[in-house]
Formats: sequence, C-alpha cells, structure tokens
Amino acid sequence: GTCMYIRYRQIEFAINSNEIDLQRQWNEVAFWLGNITCLGISFVGNFQELFCISIHCIGALMAFGIGGIYVLLQ
Repeated sequence: GTCMYIRYRQIEFAINSNEIDLQRQWNEVAFWLGNITCLGISFVGNFQELFCISIHCIGALMAFGIGGIYVLLQ
C-alpha cells in the first residue's frame, strides 16, 4: 500500500508541475484500484483456502484482476 501511495503522489506532483499531460481523475482511479488490490491481497493472506474458499477466491480476484488493471493504468 505504501508504494502505491508514493506512486500516486509522484504522478500528482508531475501533473501539478505540468511534466505530464494527464487528467487528474485517472490518477485517482488508479489510486482507488490500488487500494482495492491491497484489500484483496489482505483477504488472500488472512482467509485460508481450506477454511474459507469463497472469501479467499474473492480476494484473489481482487488482487490479480483489479491489480492487473491498476498495473495497466500505471
């Protein structure tokens, strides 16, 4: 989560200093997708596949599915 926040701040600084031409909302969308990805990683780590398969799989989908979209936006 910390690396994702630092990247968000880097892009925000670049937008504010006109180094890149990017609309602000794309950076915010990427930030929130990164947060959802972090939550999914937490689900995978805290809910074992043997005992709570549904939450584990939802977390995996959040981590890998939404995480992939986050990487594409970065």
